[in-house]
Amino acid sequence: MNALTNKPLWRGKFCEIPICHKDCSNHGKCGYSSNGLRGVCNCDEGYYGDHCQRRECPYNCSTHGYCLNGTCFCHPGFTGNGCEKKACPNSCSGHGICGDGGLCACVNGFHGLDCSQKPCPGHSQDGPCSGHGTCDNGVCKCVGYHQAPFNDEPMWIGNDCGEQTCPSGRYEGATLKKNACSNKGICSVTNKTKSECSCEEGYGGDGCHLHTCKGWGKHLGGNKYQFKTEKCNNRGKCVEERGNLPKCECERGFTGPTCEAPSCDWDFEKKVELPNCHSDLPVPHGICTNGSCYCHTNFTGAHCELAACKACAEIDMTKCLNSCSQRGKCRKNLLDKDHLGEYKCYCDANRYGEDCSQIKTQASFKAISALVHPVHGKPCESSCRSHCGSKSHLDKTHARSCIWSCENKCVSKGQHGKLKDSHVKLRSQF
Repeated sequence: MNALTNKPLWRGKFCEIPICHKDCSNHGKCGYSSNGLRGVCNCDEGYYGDHCQRRECPYNCSTHGYCLNGTCFCHPGFTGNGCEKKACPNSCSGHGICGDGGLCACVNGFHGLDCSQKPCPGHSQDGPCSGHGTCDNGVCKCVGYHQAPFNDEPMWIGNDCGEQTCPSGRYEGATLKKNACSNKGICSVTNKTKSECSCEEGYGGDGCHLHTCKGWGKHLGGNKYQFKTEKCNNRGKCVEERGNLPKCECERGFTGPTCEAPSCDWDFEKKVELPNCHSDLPVPHGICTNGSCYCHTNFTGAHCELAACKACAEIDMTKCLNSCSQRGKCRKNLLDKDHLGEYKCYCDANRYGEDCSQIKTQASFKAISALVHPVHGKPCESSCRSHCGSKSHLDKTHARSCIWSCENKCVSKGQHGKLKDSHVKLRSQF
């Protein structure tokens, strides 16, 4: 008999079968003890105790908890059936999945170590707040600033940090004026995302705060221009010298503050220099405007190279050699820098030489003394003076025109009378 339970220890016809307490709780088999004097329980897997009344815990609670009737009660910071996993803080607050190592994988925009912080606007593949800020319990704190000298101005603003600003450089009282571009441009958006200043002509830089050369960029209206690196209308280079405002140095053939106008010192077709209206002489002859010379009083010609009088006064011909042979005008030299102010002969159209004594014919240039009348062969000069002197003229100009026309028909000695019917044609003209 069992002294504690007062129940038999054996059964069977010959009392050969041991009896175990509570029949091993139905979780084991009753067998013989080592000395064969009583029955002992051989527990099924997962159970233990004198009569298999206790259930084992998985992994013996991994030493991170205590076992009670087969259930692990884990110490703080551990979880799992066998306390084998590190627990996530606050069970991820119901807004995430607890992964290995006790780290929460938050969902639906929630964040934080325990996924307890509310989501912020602007959630994107780059993160919350449009990827340009940090989220603090549902509120975005934008990060990032413009480069100097605007490095105290935020680059991103808005509830979701999704609006990019342009450099300002201007304040209204203590409040930063949004997108002012130093009051020298407008803030425009490109590709629907990037904001940048479009500066007025003559200004550049991220915030339109730098002086630069004019003559560049696409006009956007309202005296605003799209910033370009090319300046001076691509007809010169922008020179920036310390202490001075930038200015354009124009290529040959162009002039103006932005190299916008053609000059008068270069011929693009012939690739030769032009006199630039003789504007560099001590007495300038004219000025260049948009590629054309506008001459001062008393000068004329395409390049203001000729002298011109409003009213022709009497000229002292004796100041020139041989009085210009009465075949030109005696005037002061205004073109030759080495002889400025000296008198020289300006010959008639058919004359040349220092004293206008030589005449130009269709064949060649020959001295007037070498020419004869085409009909009777007498010396040309005396014949023409005699012929024109016998006629009445309105003034000296008509008289000189008669002599010029006559002399222009003279021929070389030995050539008179050889033209067919010359005595008829020419006699009628003399």
